[in-house]
Amino acid sequence: MRAQDFPIEFRREIEALLGGEADEFFAAYGRPHCRGLRLNARAGLSGATASPMLALGGGADFGAAHELASGFIGDEVEWQSGAYRIDGDLMPGSSLMHLLGLYYMQEPSAMSAGAALDVKPGMRVLDLCAAPGGKSSQLAAALCGRGLLVSNEPIPSRAQMLASNIERQGFSNVVVTNEYPDRLAARWGETFDAVLVDAPCSGEGMFRRDAEAVRQWSPDAPRMCHERQAGILDSAYELLRPGGAMVYSTCTFNRLENEQSVAEFMRRHPDMIAEDFALAGIGESQGGMLRIWPHRVNGEGHFVCRMRKQGEYTEKPTGKRDKRRRAGKGAPVDAEGVLKRLKSTIDLPDIPGTPVMYGQRLYMLPEGCPELDGVKVARAGLEMCEAGRSHVEPAYALGRALAPDKGAVEVNTADAIRLVRGESIEVDTKDGWALISWQGLPVCFGKAHGGVIKSHFPKGLKPLGILTEEAR
Repeated sequence: MRAQDFPIEFRREIEALLGGEADEFFAAYGRPHCRGLRLNARAGLSGATASPMLALGGGADFGAAHELASGFIGDEVEWQSGAYRIDGDLMPGSSLMHLLGLYYMQEPSAMSAGAALDVKPGMRVLDLCAAPGGKSSQLAAALCGRGLLVSNEPIPSRAQMLASNIERQGFSNVVVTNEYPDRLAARWGETFDAVLVDAPCSGEGMFRRDAEAVRQWSPDAPRMCHERQAGILDSAYELLRPGGAMVYSTCTFNRLENEQSVAEFMRRHPDMIAEDFALAGIGESQGGMLRIWPHRVNGEGHFVCRMRKQGEYTEKPTGKRDKRRRAGKGAPVDAEGVLKRLKSTIDLPDIPGTPVMYGQRLYMLPEGCPELDGVKVARAGLEMCEAGRSHVEPAYALGRALAPDKGAVEVNTADAIRLVRGESIEVDTKDGWALISWQGLPVCFGKAHGGVIKSHFPKGLKPLGILTEEAR
């Protein structure tokens, strides 16, 4: 694309922001857009940890995942551990490794927001505008399986996509909600140690990879987004505890949605103070704000601002949680009883959290989770199983969260592809439920009988394209 291919109003905004650098900015749009991926450190490490659960992110050894995905890996993303740019026309999103959660596809500059929030294990974290899940999976990895992440998306279809991406990567301490921010603020108040607001925006940073985004842009788009962002930020403020950190980010360039949105927010909430930070390969923020430009950094562009809420936080008492929930008509279901039935069905390690029933499905609710009554929930932590009167079926999400051990059934590439397509395979193993793995990665649970394993890979996740051994 050339400078003259962009709307005149957009060109004027860029020229005002960059001055003499504007020509370099537009010249960058003549180069291919930047793609990237983040390795899932919790994948393929069962032999490197004493825990029966897979290691989760945050300083874990990426060696096993790196070796398996090496054919897709280019230059390292400087500001995010275990992240790499993708060279050329490679298609890692069509591989079996991607389907099984070995890595997540994410544009490099978009990783800056999660890096700036600087999440630590044990925190209670909220991703307020989370779909499709790139930044949520980044935050979940940083928690290392300790603490809580609530990932929220108000649009139901996108919330389901978000839940699916979280499950695919095997995170157990993530709750996915489906609410508008103001409803969560009214319900939970000052609950979270850290809040990410990756706000809906006019998407100017997507222009290089999506020509349609250029055609759909209008001069009114930044103003409308700015007004929407104000309400989301105010809700985020209500949800952030005193002393907690907030990161506000967009993938757009204009001042109205970036610096001006931040300035107006801090005027409304004078106890929110900008906090400077630095990201390797990008530089230091100014007044807590950092811009990523596609002509300066090998990425598509982003805006990130880090703030901290002043004051001291006093822990609020939590109400007693009812582990029973009604499954349609009849008496409530005993979650502890269902959990015992599951443990009698498969070899299950102790998983932290509180067992709760949603309909016929048992979930392990993460420790520190706020009360979910009255909140629309797409994923109440880790789904453990579906329980009927005469059966207990281990959930796909549970299989993704477990480390394949000596009891797992390891299969070759051809059989793994058959399983994700929903086909049965012939395997010499004892009858009953078995966790199936490929290259040390959990694939799904299967039901074995008479030397045949029936796949229980979810129908909605079956690949639309043709997975081949070459597309591993």
